[in-house]
Amino acid sequence: MEGSEHWQFDELKYSLAFYPKPLSMLISGVPSSPDAAFTWTNGKIFFFKGDKYWRVNELLKVDRGYPLSKKERWMRC
Repeated sequence: MEGSEHWQFDELKYSLAFYPKPLSMLISGVPSSPDAAFTWTNGKIFFFKGDKYWRVNELLKVDRGYPLSKKERWMRC
């Protein structure tokens, strides 16, 4: 992921054809140009931007109730 774009590797074709693509084409509801993103051990994907974070489920949809405050919920400040 870089800026507002993402790359997706096709392991069967060993291809990155037609990439990069806008992140919004893969996951709707996440911020453009996030500061960071990672996948947790439960399969949820987390995106961070500023003081907010978004949790994405296995269907690549933002979970209900997000974004939440990173300071309050993640850092417990």
